[in-house]
Amino acid sequence: MRLRSRQLAVFATVGALALAFAGCGIATQGTAQPFNVPANQFTSPTTPPNARHHGQAYDVFFLSNGHLVASTRDLPAGRFSLNQRLQFALNSLDNGPTTDEFRSGVTTALSVFPEAAVTLVGRVKNHIASVDLDASFYDLDTTQLFQAEGQVLYTLTQFRTVDGVNMLLGGIRIAYLPNGNEISNRAVNRLDYRAIAPLTKP
Repeated sequence: MRLRSRQLAVFATVGALALAFAGCGIATQGTAQPFNVPANQFTSPTTPPNARHHGQAYDVFFLSNGHLVASTRDLPAGRFSLNQRLQFALNSLDNGPTTDEFRSGVTTALSVFPEAAVTLVGRVKNHIASVDLDASFYDLDTTQLFQAEGQVLYTLTQFRTVDGVNMLLGGIRIAYLPNGNEISNRAVNRLDYRAIAPLTKP
């Protein structure tokens, strides 16, 4: 469960943003709009140096300045199956950034209150994992859905045995991509989310 201090930090951040938008006369978005990304914004998919950990550490992907960013988490002591390690990573993603990460500008497109739940479905088959996205994803607009699914995809594909992910929303396999496109006939991979790929260091 999320610490109360983290909840207070989230509320404070949301409240500050609401006041800032109100003061600037920016209206909130009532309906989902296509996430339009110019062609020249696409970059090659990258795997940050600290991804694909061995042993007891793994990465969780959040957002910073419109791009995915990796945050390292530690597994508890013990031996775990691949499915258990994947679910640990998803649980950390559901928990959101820490208070310190929030303060440094790291955010998440997943719902933090109520806390989103992304659940592994079955076992990894042919290097493809399947996940069930809970009802909180229905409240996300198109941009947030794309970002949230990118977070899920990158978090799972850091593991060497996972190359793609089937996204299940309401029992239907579907993923949302930029410019209003949808994919329903295949698993998604990192190439599909290259618009928000982690930035490489110069």
